[in-house]
Amino acid sequence: MSNKDSKFCINCGKSIPASAEFCPFCGAKQENITTEKVANPINESTPNMLNSFKLAFQNAFSINNIMSRANFWWNYLTIFIINILLSSIMMLTNLKYPAIIFANENSYISSYSRLLGQFIFCLPLAILMIMGFTAMIRRLHDTNRSAHYLWLLLIPIVGVIVIIVFLAQKSNVEGQRFVKSSKTKPWYKKWISWLIIVIVSLVSLISFNSYANDYVNTHYFTNIASDSNSDDDTDESDYDSSSASTEDTNETSSTTNDDDDSIMVGDDKIDIDDQEEYTSDFTDSTWANSTFGVEDITVYKTKEEYTDGSGSDQTTFNGIIRVHMSVTAGQDINAFMTQSTLNTSDGQQIDADLSDSDNFDGELNSGTDADGYVYFLVPKMDSADGLTSIRLKWDAYYDTDDYDDDNSDKTFDTTINLTE
Repeated sequence: MSNKDSKFCINCGKSIPASAEFCPFCGAKQENITTEKVANPINESTPNMLNSFKLAFQNAFSINNIMSRANFWWNYLTIFIINILLSSIMMLTNLKYPAIIFANENSYISSYSRLLGQFIFCLPLAILMIMGFTAMIRRLHDTNRSAHYLWLLLIPIVGVIVIIVFLAQKSNVEGQRFVKSSKTKPWYKKWISWLIIVIVSLVSLISFNSYANDYVNTHYFTNIASDSNSDDDTDESDYDSSSASTEDTNETSSTTNDDDDSIMVGDDKIDIDDQEEYTSDFTDSTWANSTFGVEDITVYKTKEEYTDGSGSDQTTFNGIIRVHMSVTAGQDINAFMTQSTLNTSDGQQIDADLSDSDNFDGELNSGTDADGYVYFLVPKMDSADGLTSIRLKWDAYYDTDDYDDDNSDKTFDTTINLTE
């Protein structure tokens, strides 16, 4: 039976006579279509970047169809270019300050306006993601393969290579068995389509902010110089009645010293060798009717070297600088003291430890008084009194519709002399 004398059952996909009204295999009633009519079921025009992208957009939520090889790869190229442009803008603008701060268990939204801006950017990215996914399904159908082959993508490297090979193969006329013609409203007129887009956008939004906060999520403190458990085991093996009283005395002394010579940074206890406290009278009321202040600075020299972070982000420190900062918002502003940068008089530049600093900044409404401690982990510190000054920089901005307002954002920059 030639192709002109046959068609494919719309239910089971088997080849049946072109004139058959019912499938002789499954009994399904057939639509009055022919192989010639379904050979180009979505009216594919000349493949190029514009036509192929338009075709994919129109069929963004269609999987019961096919897509030619040329149209698929032209569309893939267009989506790739648009994705790069939108993602770059997202990273350079909206992610300069993450809208969602993931800081251990103390996660919060730093700016609702920035969060809205990121969500709006994620909407077209979500549509492109859906377009690319459904296009892969239609391309597999065009090669007479089921969309279930996409499960191969779960196999690292090999699965991706296999799918690319499938997507690059020629059309197979038997793939028309996947075509099910139906007259429905365009996807952008269906509420379910927009619900899916919103869900994908929210997932993308969280992913973008998780990427920006990755170093925060991996922050933790590990004491690399102590091995108290092994010491305890050694003590227990040598335990006798004479040493028992001595160990009890040492335990009491150690507890007392820990209480006097340690600080809690987040959930971690840091042993302190020495510390120096300094006062500051810095205030700045020159911007946005708001007042920023630095009240006091405490410099700690740790007893041992500690590590912060993990993997490639792991750093060591043997000093801590704690800065008490405050802000009084004279209007609605966004301030980021917990994302400050600190420079020491001995040439070190340190970013604030966002995961363990107090949560007091971000989006502040007019009339808000807020203050808290910002921690900086110092990689090298010889002594607590070895610094003569520190330099602090942080950013703030307020939302405005006036594009000529050059005062809408400000970088605060102050140097504080450390004198007792």
